[in-house]
Amino acid sequence: MGVKLSLMWVLFCLCIEITIVTIIDYFVRKNHFGAIIYIWAGIYIALFFYLLRWSALISSEIHWMFIYIFVCFTVISVFYTYITKRMRPMPIENNEKIVMTKSGYFLVPFLTYTYIISYLIENYLGSGTFIPSLQHIDIHTYSAPIILYFTHSQFVVVAAAFYAFKASKKIKYIIYIILVLAIPVLTRYSRMDALIAAIRIISLLLFVESKNTGISLKEKMKKKFAKRIIIIALILAVVGMVALTNARMSHFGKYDIEYDSSIRFTGPKELSFFAPYYGYFPLSFENLNVNLSRNVTHNYIGIYSFTALYFGIFQIDNLLGIPVTGNIQGRIIASTSATVPTGFWDYYYDFDMLCFIPMIVTFVICYYILKKAKDEKRKLTFRTLYFWYIPTWFFMSFQNVMAAPINIVTAIFLIYVIKKSFNVVEEKVTE
Repeated sequence: MGVKLSLMWVLFCLCIEITIVTIIDYFVRKNHFGAIIYIWAGIYIALFFYLLRWSALISSEIHWMFIYIFVCFTVISVFYTYITKRMRPMPIENNEKIVMTKSGYFLVPFLTYTYIISYLIENYLGSGTFIPSLQHIDIHTYSAPIILYFTHSQFVVVAAAFYAFKASKKIKYIIYIILVLAIPVLTRYSRMDALIAAIRIISLLLFVESKNTGISLKEKMKKKFAKRIIIIALILAVVGMVALTNARMSHFGKYDIEYDSSIRFTGPKELSFFAPYYGYFPLSFENLNVNLSRNVTHNYIGIYSFTALYFGIFQIDNLLGIPVTGNIQGRIIASTSATVPTGFWDYYYDFDMLCFIPMIVTFVICYYILKKAKDEKRKLTFRTLYFWYIPTWFFMSFQNVMAAPINIVTAIFLIYVIKKSFNVVEEKVTE
């Protein structure tokens, strides 16, 4: 019991440490979009709630490797935050504006309509109907070959539409954004893909609108109003996703079961609406914890830590017959409502005690993108890439979105679209 309590205190201290670092970085250094913000919000808050043990399914003792993983991750995260303390993506200054190229006027609507059509086709290939949600068919994890490279590039389409709106002020581009974000949820109940895209685009939007110095009071009020609308919309979206999760659990009223009972939620009754978040994020740490006791043959080359390289580019699953889901075959799960073992499982599965290697590599990638975004002036390519990649730290308490098989192709696609479609030019600031 003493050892168990000591390990819990170590984890609690790690949560406190990263919170202090985040507060300093956000409020003192004014780094509002640093990686540590997403790491704290997505990983350490979830880890803290895991330590509260608000589920009767959390019964095992904390594995020593669990502590080792997060000690390594905390040290590397803090070090990265320190060496990047003066680095920021280049802001769009008050004397600058986003303009759309001739290619952009064609590409943005073309991408939007192609995305919607492709998504409907993928729905049909996976379920035999264009809108499987109408028949309560669950294919939210389905991906069709080739098409998946486009249907999983939601952020590219949304970011392009957002820049098009900034350049033209035409409402149709806002409609494009709403359609692209809504179609996975409405047609397939795919909430996580929509949430990932939403976190990314909201981060990008807040970044673009963040410059307040040297502008009129009227403009400042407009920006504040816009930010409040965004926050309200995000809250409503989260509430809607929670309600949808509960509705899916009962098969839309067919069975008398709630999500909180499926994960045996033991937190305050007033917070039972919080259960879907608890099952998707904090309870994933329990899956990680119990799976660390499994016998695993480590490959030490990062097959599942860097799936975008091995399965995306080199296609080793097709060339060598290595299963794409080999890292989760035979996994232990807390509940059928909470099945993922966080993205940190991939690091352990591949590298064992050397799990810090993929952590360092991922932070090196972050550093490279940040450095390029810091020096970018007339293009939006690396600034957009920054807000595509860095916010995905938020989801490491769920799964390793940062190394998804499609990521390299998506990054190339994003770079091409944004570079061809938009520029940043100087303009005279009117009083």
